[in-house]
Amino acid sequence: MLLVVGMASNMHWTWLAAGAAVAAVALANVKSWPFMYHLRLGASTLLETWRHGPVRLGEVTVVRCRATIDDLDINGHLNNA
Repeated sequence: MLLVVGMASNMHWTWLAAGAAVAAVALANVKSWPFMYHLRLGASTLLETWRHGPVRLGEVTVVRCRATIDDLDINGHLNNA
């Protein structure tokens, strides 16, 4: 009986560790989640509007962000998808 209780306890910690590892990988790759580029673009546009007023039609807005290897296409360009 003691062996079964000990095994169940170890199994609980194994699942907990596996869940923590999956969560860590997911959070490390948050920039690669679907639509995150568009959320960053919208947030930077709203921040720019809040700081300097409305952006005029045709005005250039610069968005600075770091592109990791999984955000690049085969030619090294930022993939917006």
